[in-house]
Amino acid sequence: KVLSKNFQKKVDEPDKMRNWRGSMTRGDLILILYRSAGSPAVSGGSLPFTDVSESDYAYDAVVWAWKNGVAGGVSETEFCMKQAVTREQLACMFARYASINDGLDTWSDCTAMNEKAGADQVSGYAHDSMGWAVDTGLIEGVSGNELRPQNSAWRASMAELVRRYSRLYLDSL
Repeated sequence: KVLSKNFQKKVDEPDKMRNWRGSMTRGDLILILYRSAGSPAVSGGSLPFTDVSESDYAYDAVVWAWKNGVAGGVSETEFCMKQAVTREQLACMFARYASINDGLDTWSDCTAMNEKAGADQVSGYAHDSMGWAVDTGLIEGVSGNELRPQNSAWRASMAELVRRYSRLYLDSL
């Protein structure tokens, strides 16, 4: 059903959506979240990112994410749209989306996350968001109990996260 809602369809690379084990890029993730929010119109202002241009497939999505606080860059001037998104970046962007778009409280005491191997490897900026995602069951361990927050997130992982989120909070997929 995720595909039927065009969450994974890329405008310029339609065959890439079949590569479920492939890494998800930051641009892919932002495009999915943007489309999930209804692809709202964006206008005005300019992006601080020198590596994003109006001709990029996810330009409007990046503008929307940046203006709404869903995602920032990897630096003040770089968004790195084609860079693989890590599991902890995925958790952060998804938590911000859930809070901003769906009004959810994404606070967590990180109990379940702290029981996973690798919880101590979660970056400071991602700690609370990763805690929320793990504690609610949106993100589980890789190969059992390993969190692996710095690993690239697979496209299939995002589809599963959307399914779980929808079941828990939206009851729509």
